[in-house]
Amino acid sequence: MERRYLRNFDLRQIEQEETMCLIIGGGIAGLWAALELARAGTQVTVVVKGGGKDSNSYHAQGGIAAAVGEDDSAALHAADTLIAGSGLCDPAAVRLVTQEGAAAIRALSAAGVCFDTADGSWQRGREGGHNRRRVLHVDGDATGAGIIRQLWRLAEEHPNINVVTSCIAVDLLREGGRCCGALLQRDGAGSFSAVCAANTILATGGVGRLYRNTSNPEGATGDGVAMAYRAGVQLTDLEFVQFHPTVLASPHAPSFLISEAVRGEGARLVNGAGQYFMTGVHPLAELAPRDVVAREMHRQRFVLKESVFLDATRLTNCQERFPGIYQTCKQWGFDMKRDLLPVAPAAHYWMGGIRTDLMGRTSLPGLYACGEVACSGLHGANRLASNSLLEGIVLGGRAAAAIGRERQLQQIKLTTSSQEALTSLSDGDWRQQISACMEEHVGVARSAASLRKGVQFLTQTAQALRNVSADTAQAVEACNMLTVGRLIALAALWRQETRGGHCRTDYTQTNGKPYHAALYWRRGGGRRWRQGN
Repeated sequence: MERRYLRNFDLRQIEQEETMCLIIGGGIAGLWAALELARAGTQVTVVVKGGGKDSNSYHAQGGIAAAVGEDDSAALHAADTLIAGSGLCDPAAVRLVTQEGAAAIRALSAAGVCFDTADGSWQRGREGGHNRRRVLHVDGDATGAGIIRQLWRLAEEHPNINVVTSCIAVDLLREGGRCCGALLQRDGAGSFSAVCAANTILATGGVGRLYRNTSNPEGATGDGVAMAYRAGVQLTDLEFVQFHPTVLASPHAPSFLISEAVRGEGARLVNGAGQYFMTGVHPLAELAPRDVVAREMHRQRFVLKESVFLDATRLTNCQERFPGIYQTCKQWGFDMKRDLLPVAPAAHYWMGGIRTDLMGRTSLPGLYACGEVACSGLHGANRLASNSLLEGIVLGGRAAAAIGRERQLQQIKLTTSSQEALTSLSDGDWRQQISACMEEHVGVARSAASLRKGVQFLTQTAQALRNVSADTAQAVEACNMLTVGRLIALAALWRQETRGGHCRTDYTQTNGKPYHAALYWRRGGGRRWRQGN
């Protein structure tokens, strides 16, 4: 199904709008970039698939990491980030984001975000991989919701920002070697239009919904990366998917994230035999980097055939410190004060994505990316807990600054069209088939045999959908999931080592020399790989 556009169109026959900057996505990175551009006088259109509560940012529980304590520093934060990244972090990206962490917190506070305080200072928690208490939170365990509600309110009130909800971006438009906007479809199966933009920012989030078990909301279907791939934009580090260790795993309850901050306050992981099994695995035990914890939990469950639980009964303040988590667990029949919580790893965050520099620029002029859809080099092979919201603020702001310095601001009248012999696609159960394949073959632990089965299924499915037109939002998402899932599986098959979020049972060692793989697509030329640092 490797073609340039998901459906037929002729720009001369559909509605066209113009904007100085089009931002696709309404999480922390996209909203912050929009606000920064709007404050500088740029007219911005923000397009989101759902509404203000549909981003991964909104659902972030634990917090935002920054070195704001007297016992902490940007250098210490950077050191923890580099260790978690398993040798693949870009040191320049790590230095930049950690050094700007305190300023980012002050900027959010000035914008009206009310971080929790204790004794007149910002309250700081600790999560896995951090050697200091540096994670700030809002309303206990509703940090993302608190930040996004405030940024969303500011965006809706700003006269330079036009927010369009219930609208899916289908494909990027490019002309003359430059990104010039995007094709949009409103209300799922409604009108089809184009937005012509001098600059476009992709801030569409991650890929968690490619997996059956995930902490991500419904909209995390890899749309931005799929659109960028079809437009020939360079991608990198696609194989690195982070599985959050503690997601509620009950047959009677949905996948619900139990924040790492719960372990930061003293909760322990225990198996069915009553053993606190992380003690002998890593010096930080339950607070080891997420890949280490998830991998050991996988071993407990599938090799040792043990159940795994989170024991939070020792916490004296769990109801007050984690009110949202406590109430949700109670709703599904678990009292954190007295019950062990059944947990399992689930797809949570993607370290790979669209390759960008530290100003958010991609390989396609006029196209920027920030947030989880982008691969800036900050996270390496495994994201340090609570660094993602910080990255969204720092690099979303830098993308806005780069666009503000752009000289090519004139609008481009486009005449692009796509007229192929296509038939309509009804979404059917394609999404379920893709997520089941990814869960089974491209999960926490991978092998060549399993990955080949995944690649084979996804390739055959792509062949079956080769001549379809994605006429609804659900069909667009299914096609994007298929595209991105196949790329992740191929990248995982290609990387013959275990590193960070990529665990190979047939290549258990980490290669001595770290390397990255970049991928892009050329019309008529197929897929291209490039290896380098």
